[in-house]
Amino acid sequence: MHNITIKGVLNGWIVNVGCQTVVFDDLEIMMKEIQTYIKYPETSEKKYMENRKNHSPGLLEAVQGAGGEQAAKSRKNALG
Repeated sequence: MHNITIKGVLNGWIVNVGCQTVVFDDLEIMMKEIQTYIKYPETSEKKYMENRKNHSPGLLEAVQGAGGEQAAKSRKNALG
């Protein structure tokens, strides 16, 4: 289980769980989700990762691949 931090903002709460961030605008739902995470962390993490809204399949791999190529070019240029 990861550390949980809650920050209140004008329209709700920002909840950080490990390196992931979730935003809630309903206190009861937020508390229920946190309780579920505490009881079943692996199941809860899997649910959130499978239902994330901003995921583009292959995007992470493409970014990592591009970063790897750029890093290799930078090393090559630095070494001459």
